[in-house]
Amino acid sequence: MPSYDVKLSGVNCMRCVNKITAYLATLDSQAVFCVNEPKKHPITHATVKTTLSADQLLTAIQQAGYQAQVLDKACSSTDGHHKDNHNTDTVKQTTAPSLAAGDSNDSITLALGGITCAACVARVEKALQAVPGVSKVSINFANRTAQIAGVNDAARLISAVEAAGYTANTIKNLEAAEAERSEKATQAYRHKRRHALFAIISGLGLMAYGLFGGNMMINSPASQFAWGVVGLFCLAIMFVSGKHFYRSAWMQLKHASCNMDTLIAMGTGAAWLYSMVVILFPQAFAEPSRHVYFEAAVMIIGMINLGQALELKARGKTSQAIRGLLDLRAKTATVIRQGSEQTIAVADVVIGDKIRVRAGEKIPLDGVLIEGQSRVDESM
Repeated sequence: MPSYDVKLSGVNCMRCVNKITAYLATLDSQAVFCVNEPKKHPITHATVKTTLSADQLLTAIQQAGYQAQVLDKACSSTDGHHKDNHNTDTVKQTTAPSLAAGDSNDSITLALGGITCAACVARVEKALQAVPGVSKVSINFANRTAQIAGVNDAARLISAVEAAGYTANTIKNLEAAEAERSEKATQAYRHKRRHALFAIISGLGLMAYGLFGGNMMINSPASQFAWGVVGLFCLAIMFVSGKHFYRSAWMQLKHASCNMDTLIAMGTGAAWLYSMVVILFPQAFAEPSRHVYFEAAVMIIGMINLGQALELKARGKTSQAIRGLLDLRAKTATVIRQGSEQTIAVADVVIGDKIRVRAGEKIPLDGVLIEGQSRVDESM
């Protein structure tokens, strides 16, 4: 297969390289686009192995949106790569765009805060897509992260998220961020469980009082005083166990939007406020309407806290299982560069590298088999 040394123009990052590689693959499925200096930006030189002619190659790169000039043509069709007589070894050429370690410079991962529902996800996604230069936004609601491609300025992205009423910070080390998120989720689970039990036990006491004949109507000064004390006690419960709902609702109100926390704040707030108005001004209501609903406000907060605690626990178990699967991935790869083998981290492999996979080893990345034969366990 002919090999061309190509001078590039306008190729600023590995994302550009991936775009060219993908376009070449539509014309020549065996084409290999190898960047000589993947860590250098802008990228100015590459080696291309393809069955296309030089003119066809230049036209393809131009149609991908870049400029190129063929500097030299090598006559090697064997690539001079290391041969191995053992039929249990294989050599793979990495071609998938997702394998480019250098592409990390063109995407930013953010940890999101305040995301509680699908409406929040849609609002954050819309805010991020409105940032000039953003080409793709992918939000993972399960672990509250967002991956943004096309923009390198994290400050602009964080400002956009905050302008939408949420919080965000940059994730630089995915493993460390995942460990931190897991620890915070465990703490949040304990926090919500504790506050859920506090609110539910208090609410059950009030519900039991009403169900078993207790008077929950305001019809005397004594009942006004007694229920006034209960109202202040319930206010304390609502503040302790539900302040995060009201804080989130207030943040959404300041940004002229609403979410699930807005409904919780409105429902519980209306129940408590109506009851207090009945206590303070009973004469303003017809006698059948002088009923208090403190137990409803407290129970709503308690049950929602309990539901969120159970969700955190289930999500934590799922994340733990996923992390167990991810730990099965190969962390290093044996790369053939300049005729010699090097063992490097998988993250340092770039498109065009040749990888040697020996018998019994894991295949670290996707690629095209170019030499050797073996059996592969595809169960994982």
